[in-house]
Amino acid sequence: MRGKSACCVALYDWKEGADVAGWYAYCQQLFRRSGLPLELAAVDGSGFSGKPVTFKRVQKRLEDPEVLSRCPTIGLFSMEFRNYHSLMFAWRVHTSMEGLLTPMLFFGFDDLIGICGAALVREIFTECLKWSLPAYGIAYTREFEKSPDGYAVGMIAGIGYEERADRDSITAWLNDLTDKQYLKGMLRDVYPWNFLYDIHLNHPCGPHHTLRSWIESSKGRGTIEPLGRERYCWTVPDYRIGPVRAELHKHGMLIARPF
Repeated sequence: MRGKSACCVALYDWKEGADVAGWYAYCQQLFRRSGLPLELAAVDGSGFSGKPVTFKRVQKRLEDPEVLSRCPTIGLFSMEFRNYHSLMFAWRVHTSMEGLLTPMLFFGFDDLIGICGAALVREIFTECLKWSLPAYGIAYTREFEKSPDGYAVGMIAGIGYEERADRDSITAWLNDLTDKQYLKGMLRDVYPWNFLYDIHLNHPCGPHHTLRSWIESSKGRGTIEPLGRERYCWTVPDYRIGPVRAELHKHGMLIARPF
């Protein structure tokens, strides 16, 4: 039985100097920890169809680091229903590596599994620095009916017309995956956990602050934890996300259109 929501981590622009074999080994570890089988894989690359197949069918080839390095996209899934028509709406654990226009690493876990939360998010943020160097990242919880993995890449699903702010914010992110303002210090939005680079923390925030000094000037703006390699985890308590979002929107720091 699947839960209502998924806890997700999305890390962007990771590709330069990445060790894909390290990512692949870590993903398998996460599936083991979830207690769910790694059932399906969707792999693009020479010798692969790109269509979902049983993981056992491609497992041996993916154990070759040379093969892995030539695969622009790999998705790994544990499913609620094996024969469901769409991977996007039937997974319980989903990890993927997108290496094309906007390189992205995605990790998603059904909330009912019980392994995701602050400890695992920080672990993923830290672990990824062993085999990649993302420029930006977010961690969030989203309902399955609204496609938590689609949200990471700017896809709208399960949202009514009355949810205009959410639709506009997702569209703004989709556009920015081309413009890449997040590489210049902008933030997509404010999340419980935010993976930031020095360029974000040094970005002007209002007339007298950088983002770092703005956060540190008030206890209600969360905490910044260094992860190494000029990367940081900015944690914001759930009850403070609304006020922090409103202020950063006013200072022009957000790509999203939350209001």
